[in-house]
Amino acid sequence: MFLIDPVVPTEEQPGVVPVEAYRTAKEMISLVQQDRTRYLSLWANGVAEVNEVTHATRAPVLWVNSIADFRGPPQVSEAVYSHIFDQELSIKKDAQIAKLINLSQSWSKLDLNSRRDVLNGVLDIVIEKYDPSSFTKDVKYALTDCTMKSFFDVGQDYVCMGISQALGILGVYYEGNAITLENMKSLLRGNALILYDRRANNVSLEEFENAGVPYIYVGKHEEGDFKVIRSSLSDTRTRVVWSNMGTIFAN
Repeated sequence: MFLIDPVVPTEEQPGVVPVEAYRTAKEMISLVQQDRTRYLSLWANGVAEVNEVTHATRAPVLWVNSIADFRGPPQVSEAVYSHIFDQELSIKKDAQIAKLINLSQSWSKLDLNSRRDVLNGVLDIVIEKYDPSSFTKDVKYALTDCTMKSFFDVGQDYVCMGISQALGILGVYYEGNAITLENMKSLLRGNALILYDRRANNVSLEEFENAGVPYIYVGKHEEGDFKVIRSSLSDTRTRVVWSNMGTIFAN
C-alpha cells in the first residue's frame, strides 16, 4: 500500500487522502514524482524499494512504515515548516532557460566535491583572465570548507535522518558582482542560478556555462508561466526521513 497526499485537485472532497497501489519500484517512483509532495508516508516491505523512493522523491518530510511521527532534534521543524519559506518567481521560459534546466539536471547528479572541482577550475580562469585581485581568490578559498549539513537521531523505536538538499533553480538579482560568495556556495550545493539585473548590464558568465555550471545572466526579469524559487536567506532545504527498521524487517 502506498499513501500519498492528493495528486489531482480535490477541492470538491476536502480532507480526502488517496491511497495508491503500485506493482514495481518504477511505478512507485512515478507516483511520487507526479506532484510536489510535501509530506509523504511510504509503506513497503523491501529495503531496496525504500532506498529507491527515498532518493527519487524531493518531499521534505518522508515517513517509512509510519505516519505523523515528529520525534527528533529541533532541526526537524525546518523540514516540517519548509513551505513557509518557499517563495516562487514566475519567469518566461525560452531557449536559454531550457538550456539551464538541462545543465541543472547534470549538475545536481554530481557530488559536492565534484562540483567544487568544477567551480575551482572556473574561478581559476576568471582570476587569470579578468580578476587578478584578491576578491575572487578569497571566494575560491572560502569554498574549501563549504559542506552540506546533516543530522542523525536514534530513538527506542525510530530512526530520524536529516539532510540538506539544494532548492533547485533560483532567481537571483544582480547587485554589482556576479561572483559573490553566496552565489558560489549556492552553486556548490547543487542549485542552478538565473541572474537578473534591474539595470540591464551586460554580465558575461560564459566561463561557467562552458564548464557545465548552471549559472546564466538574462538581464531584466520577464513574467511567464515557468516557476522558479526566489532567492532567499537559505540556499538549501532540510529533508527529514523517519523510519522504523524493525517494522520493515518484520513485514
